[in-house]
Parts: sequence; structure tokens; C-alpha cells
Amino acid sequence: MLAKLKSFDWMLVVALGGIVLFGLTALYSIGLGRPDAGYLERQATALSIGLVLMVIVSLVNYRTVKNFTIPLYIATVIVLAAVLFFGEKVRGTRGWFFVGSFGFQPVELAKPVLILALARYFSVWTRQVGRIRTFLVSAAIIALPVGLILLQPDFGSAVIVFAIWFSMVIARGIPKRLLLSLAVLCAVGMMGAWLFLFQDYQKERIQSFLFPRSDTSGAGYNVRQALIAIGGGQVLGAGIGAGSGSQLRFLPEAQTDFIFAVIAEELGFVGVLSLLLLWTLLFYRLVSILRKTTDDFAAFIVFGSLIIFFMQFVITVGGNLGLIPITGLVLPFISYGGSALVASFTLVGLIQSIRIHSA
Repeated sequence: MLAKLKSFDWMLVVALGGIVLFGLTALYSIGLGRPDAGYLERQATALSIGLVLMVIVSLVNYRTVKNFTIPLYIATVIVLAAVLFFGEKVRGTRGWFFVGSFGFQPVELAKPVLILALARYFSVWTRQVGRIRTFLVSAAIIALPVGLILLQPDFGSAVIVFAIWFSMVIARGIPKRLLLSLAVLCAVGMMGAWLFLFQDYQKERIQSFLFPRSDTSGAGYNVRQALIAIGGGQVLGAGIGAGSGSQLRFLPEAQTDFIFAVIAEELGFVGVLSLLLLWTLLFYRLVSILRKTTDDFAAFIVFGSLIIFFMQFVITVGGNLGLIPITGLVLPFISYGGSALVASFTLVGLIQSIRIHSA
């Protein structure tokens, strides 16, 4: 066991530790203005569970997991369907199960499972990924989960799952005619989603992004306050617990959607730069592990994990900067959310398992 732990990618662990520390610091600060919320305590509990799972998963040979991908996929689809009937609504999305005061979001736990399912399929059919049949089967694997996620509705998570599949297809090559057909289907799907799936608040988010000055007191208020908070941080920031955005509650959902703005306001440019350097180190280590991986199944797991972390990072930070519509996604390892944190550390455990058992 000690020999396996010595094979850990410790640079990756250091990057994660620094990123998590930023998140805990921000949640502590937010909690000062909302003492009854319990953000820090619940996040610490989820962090403990995530760390234990990361170590356990890392010690298991990742090749063993391949045998359980189909049952895990079936269970995931069942749970995603069940939450539509028995789940509870939070911020307009019926995607939560609650046990007492603790809740979990099945879609977050589904993301690692879908990465495994796609990795297993593409690793088996890696030489034929350009064929129409293989392309359609891989699309079918994610079509049902994406459809169930859209029905919640959780457009942001649906985009992430789609991006994982699309990136894997592109990585192995796709005929131009299929790519063109996919683009047309996406355009038609977006129009259909706008007409029949998107809730009013989701339409308002997109409209406020396209026309940011049209309603600064309504749908555009959140992004405007985020930009004010980010700009107010200047070089060194206002200090932990001294940000008006979090303490005076100018930033709605400061613990999730706009936690980057809280960090920028309270820690300033220096804090943001330090956080970005840690993220750069994390992405660098993932790319390094990916390049050294010779097993297709392992390579697709690392690649899918890289895509999910990178996409959520870009979308969340871009939303805080007003460059991308707010989607409700969390900033990995930082935003409040136990389900997302546990799922993210599970993926890191798989990546560490690949590093340990590929040596």
C-alpha cells in the first residue's frame, strides 16, 4: 500500500490541495455573513468523504472498474429518471434527493459514470470510431442521460456531458459529413430546447448575456454585481470576510455560481493569479499523465476528466466575467456542493489509479 501511495502524482495532489483551500477560505468568508447556512461545515464533511474515496479508488486497479461500467451506467439512468419523479426542486431544477438536511445531486455522480461508459466503449471500438454505426452507438450512450438531465432541467450539466462525448469523438476523428450533420442537429436541438425545455429563468440568463444592459436590476443583476465585486478586489483584495458582495449579500448564490467573484473581491489580483497558477498546474499534470498513458481505456478516462474540469472551469469563470451565460455549474473543488466535490475526487482517484497501475 505504501509503495502505491509513493506512486501518487504528488504535484497533482499539491495543486488540488491549494485549490480546495481557496474554496474553503471563500466558504468561510461567505459563512460569516450567513452564520446559519453551514456551508463550510458541510463542505468539510463532503471533502472528508471525497478524500477517503480518492484513496480507496486509487488503490484499486482501474482495469477492474471496466467490468462494472455497464451496471453502473444502468443504475445511473435509473437514478436520473427517478429524481424527475421523487426528487425535490432547488433553484428551479428538480434534480435533488434529500436525506434530512443533507442532499445529493445525481447528475454530479452521473458524470464520472458516463466518462467510464464512454471510455469503455471507445477503447473497444477505437479503430472504428469513424464508422457511422460506432458514432451512432456512442451517441446513443449519452442521449438518454442527456435527455433526462434536460428534463430536470439542468442545461449546464447536459452541455458538459455532451462536451465529454463530443471531445472523445473528435479526439479519434469524425467524418466531415457526420460533423456537419451533428452541427445541424445541435442547432435544431437548441431551437427545440428554447421553445419547449428552457425555463423562463434560463431564457433570461441567455438574454441578459446577449443584451447585458437591457435589465441590470433583473436578469442581468447577478453578472453586474459579480463584475463590480471582481473589479473592487483590485491588487490585494478587500480581505477575507470584508467583501461587500458576500457580506452584504449583493452576490446571490455567492457560495456556488459566483464564488470566483468572492475570491477576486477579497483576495484581489494576487489571489486570482495564485488560483489560476494552481489550475494551470492541475491541467498540466493531467495532460502529462494522458501523454504517458498507453492503455486506451485509461487514456479516455483521463481525457474525459480533463474535459469536464476544464469546461466547468471555463464556463464558471467566464460566467462571472460576463463572457458566458450563467449556467448554474459549480467551479470544481471550490464551489459549495458535496455531490460535485465527491464526484470530482472520485475522478482524481481513478486518475491516480491509472498512474499507479500503469507504472
